[in-house]
Amino acid sequence: LKRELASAQKELEKIEWDHEVLFQQLEELKKDRDEWKKKYRESIYSRQQKTNFENLILERKLSKLSMDGETATAMIADILQKANIGLNELDQSSKVAITDVIEKKEEKKKALLEELNLLK
Repeated sequence: LKRELASAQKELEKIEWDHEVLFQQLEELKKDRDEWKKKYRESIYSRQQKTNFENLILERKLSKLSMDGETATAMIADILQKANIGLNELDQSSKVAITDVIEKKEEKKKALLEELNLLK
C-alpha cells in the first residue's frame, strides 16, 4: 500500500510539474499575443495617419491644379475677349494648342482624383 501511495504521489508530482510548465508556456504565449496585437494596432494607426496625410496633400494638389486650370482658362478667355477673337475664329493650330493645354490639366486633375480615391 505504501508503494502504491508513493507511486501515486510521484505521479501527482509529475502531473503538477507538467501543469506548471504548461501554465508558464500559456502565460508566455498570452504575453506574445498581446505584444503582437499592440504592434498590429500601432501599425494600423500609423498607416492611417500616413494615408490621411497623403490624402491631404493630394487634395491640396488637386485644389491648386483646379485653380491653376481655371485661372489659365479664364486668362485665355480674357485675352481672346480683349483681342476680340472668339475661339471659333482661331486657326486650327492655335485652337488645338489651347484645347490641348486645357485637356492636359483636366487629365492631371482626373489622375489625382483617381489616386485620391485609391487611397481612401
